[in-house]
Amino acid sequence: MKELKDLAIKVTKRVNISLSDGLYADLEVWADQEKSSPTALAGSIVEGAVRSAKLNGVLRTKNPIADYRSFVGLIKQNLSTLVESGKFEANRLKYLMDGNLPTEVELLRIALLIGVSEDYVQALPVKES
Repeated sequence: MKELKDLAIKVTKRVNISLSDGLYADLEVWADQEKSSPTALAGSIVEGAVRSAKLNGVLRTKNPIADYRSFVGLIKQNLSTLVESGKFEANRLKYLMDGNLPTEVELLRIALLIGVSEDYVQALPVKES
């Protein structure tokens, strides 16, 4: 698992939120149960909610067509998301970044995790020319 975390490029952004006293008290209890801090738990909750919104089509990110010039570029730009999903082994992501083709299942997982269509991913050239 450490190998996966080493592979991901982490960029952390901070967001300040306001919670009612009661909600914060509940968050503290939950964090204690999870052996975590309220801040870390809140971050995990928000991350899960955003990921769920993407997968369910509630959150539509900007048009990716201008962003990705190749399949390898798509993998590299979304490496953290792919690693954190737990759906890919580190050596498999390295294999894909070397320009090798994904399986049908991998292609579909990548499309779902990134929020693009399977057809879009299939249409990308493997590497930039």
